[in-house]
Amino acid sequence: MAFHPPLYYVLGSLLCADNGNLLEEHLVVNELPGVILLKEAPYAGAALQGKKKSAYVLRCFSLICGAVTVFFVYNCALILFPGTTWLAALIALFVGMNPEFMHVSASVSNDNLNTALATACLFSLFCFLKNPFSIQRAGMCGILAGCALMTKNPSLVLLPVLCLSSVYVVHKYGVRKTGGALGVLFLLLSVIGGWWYVRNWLLFNDPLLTKAMATAHPWAPRYA
Repeated sequence: MAFHPPLYYVLGSLLCADNGNLLEEHLVVNELPGVILLKEAPYAGAALQGKKKSAYVLRCFSLICGAVTVFFVYNCALILFPGTTWLAALIALFVGMNPEFMHVSASVSNDNLNTALATACLFSLFCFLKNPFSIQRAGMCGILAGCALMTKNPSLVLLPVLCLSSVYVVHKYGVRKTGGALGVLFLLLSVIGGWWYVRNWLLFNDPLLTKAMATAHPWAPRYA
């Protein structure tokens, strides 16, 4: 989709081989209000190659992203509830066994990369809050947040979380001690993830490209 941030599609293109054939030669796309159904074309052939192979590779990539999400959910829970591995495992199990999560994790969707990066960013933020003087931890948090912003717009909810965390760090330790690390965090976040929204604002006066979303999915009330 042209209105989504490009990171997932760039990574997906690296995993997919372009044999010159059209996707319609392998898949039948039936786009309905609120859902897109894909099924194998009857004339696509049985061999796992070309676009068909790429679809399976992307689904495997989605499964890996889902596993990464569960892994970081577990580790975030360990930080929030130290010493309670049973509770962390229960929380991770609750996330991993969620029917919607399992469905999306087995699909070709940028949601999987988005959730993986967002949970990794939260884990990195928790680690940074333990040592807010670490440039390395701040940099990793900024990189992950920037990549999440370049995957899907809902990752923008990370911004108020990072801002509130920064206010807490400055209030507790002072700006002189933490200013350098926080500067690195937000600099990397802006360089990696900010340019896309600035570009959309300058070109279309629409940072989130909500107008394009409404045109592509007129039935979706969230774009109205």
